[in-house]
Amino acid sequence: MSKGFSITLPDGEYFLKDIDQAAAEAPNFPPVRKIYGYRGGPRKIKAKSRKNKAEMPAFSRVTLEGDYEFAAFYWLEANPLVQWYKPQPFKVRFHDGLTTTTYVGDFLARMVDGSYTIYEVKKSTNLDDPDVAKRLENLQKAFLKTNVKFEVLLSDELTAQPRLQTWMYLYGKTRSALTKKAVLQTAKQEFLKSLTHLGGSAKLIELKKTSPLVNETGLALAIFDGVVTSKYRLPICDGFDAFYTAQGENQWVD
Repeated sequence: MSKGFSITLPDGEYFLKDIDQAAAEAPNFPPVRKIYGYRGGPRKIKAKSRKNKAEMPAFSRVTLEGDYEFAAFYWLEANPLVQWYKPQPFKVRFHDGLTTTTYVGDFLARMVDGSYTIYEVKKSTNLDDPDVAKRLENLQKAFLKTNVKFEVLLSDELTAQPRLQTWMYLYGKTRSALTKKAVLQTAKQEFLKSLTHLGGSAKLIELKKTSPLVNETGLALAIFDGVVTSKYRLPICDGFDAFYTAQGENQWVD
């Protein structure tokens, strides 16, 4: 190979060494992999992202492949650490130790701290397949050499109840009274777990960082039940501090 020889990649495709550039340029072009719905395969789902509408309007409408990506959509919408996200963001070309291969992540997320994370959504039982496990291991090793994080979202965790119902409720997709009651209890319990984890006293913005399920509703329910109080008055905001009452101190959640 002569000096100065270079390979020109198609639009939306990058070498691993250029992944910082790929993440920065991701908002400038559409998802690189088109989703098709077909009989017997994962269904094609179109959804409206409230988070992206506010932070990255170009991807306010997203196309998802199958129920697990749909569950990941709610997870991303609820996760306070995610600023915006893009499905099928770009193609990465890298050497896995044996051959040069390419990879398209399921989601690229820009986090509120300015960093980027690639999320791969996988059915939990697929990890039993040695080829799948090896593929994920190679991806982990490849991304460790970059500034972009790589994480696997497993179906068992994404679809666990009542967490999924809670995310759907926060998004406004759950309407049954029975489900809402269970979801509200989950919101309160998740808030109390996070408050306990932080020592029994913390601001709401810090509590939200511990779990995607911590929200204003859980805090309000805990206040109404008399187990949590604050030196501030309503309305509740991110700077709202919360701590256990004497009654609440006897009900700490492990």
